[in-house]
Amino acid sequence: MAQILHFVVEGVQGALPLDESMYLVRMAELDPPPSGSSLVAGTLNLHGIRIPVYSLRTLFGLPERSPRLNDSLIIAKTGTFRVALWVDETYVVQESAGDEILAESPVYSDQGVSISKDAILIHDLPFFLESCRTGENAILSFLSEHPEMVNHQIATRDEPCDFGDSEKIRQQLSERATVLARPEEGPPETSSIEVIKFRLVYRDYAAEMRFVREVVLTREITPVPTAPDHIVGVCPVRGEIIPLVDLRVLLSIPEKGLTDLNQVIVLTDGQITFGILADQITGISLLPVEEIQKAGPEYAPGEPNYIFGVVSSGLMVINAAAILSDPKMIVDQSGESEHPVTAGQRAW
Repeated sequence: MAQILHFVVEGVQGALPLDESMYLVRMAELDPPPSGSSLVAGTLNLHGIRIPVYSLRTLFGLPERSPRLNDSLIIAKTGTFRVALWVDETYVVQESAGDEILAESPVYSDQGVSISKDAILIHDLPFFLESCRTGENAILSFLSEHPEMVNHQIATRDEPCDFGDSEKIRQQLSERATVLARPEEGPPETSSIEVIKFRLVYRDYAAEMRFVREVVLTREITPVPTAPDHIVGVCPVRGEIIPLVDLRVLLSIPEKGLTDLNQVIVLTDGQITFGILADQITGISLLPVEEIQKAGPEYAPGEPNYIFGVVSSGLMVINAAAILSDPKMIVDQSGESEHPVTAGQRAW
């Protein structure tokens, strides 16, 4: 089973196999493309190596626009093949055999892609990009024949400044590019942990990947009136009803402005399974243990054990093991409701 990374470009649903050589970074300022490279949106200095950046908007024949702070760059590295894909948003990481992410049988499968009327799977990125360069872009042709797949009304969730001071946006993108251009450090002497990073109420959090079963998008949250405050409700995940935990309540996070809690990170330790709500998935990366400092009580008032630590960038690593093992995450309501709900469902 491979991990599949899902993305959105102007409402078009797409996916890529997420292997060991692929990871995500936030959008950064791009340098001009090489002359004669009409398909390349720009170049990026990634740790001293200049790589081409392809906008999937261009490759899909969709309207062009300027970079936004919440856009994502998918970095793919295989041998000497290094590229970045510019997408509006990445939102799901899940275990998959591949083609079952397509809601129906593909109507097209060639040139490194499989396409249905619901989704696009790019299963061979080098083959697909080479096909685009030779003028054999199957996705461009398909979307031109099926405009109903494009939803211009779906907008990327943007930070408050995204539609404000353009100079401030450019400065932030430039600062990100400077960080990405720094030489890549060698393997750390200390151990590292693999984490999934996510945003919640404009703060950045992370959870160890060993506790993450999958990440899904949900718009079907059913409230449970008799559940504790930290249980926002339940939702279906591939036929299974998953309780949803609101970290804003659990960690006493003050609410700031608008938030869009429609992404669910499903956590499990093999015995307990539940989902935590997030605004946006921002990446998967290795985090050196030595960079994680002990967090003070101000990061999780009343429940300091729920935060494993914090890094200098402000990223907070939640203690998924402690949350999963906390007795109060199991709520037996069998005597109060015809349909009991537990904060953590036993995995059989």
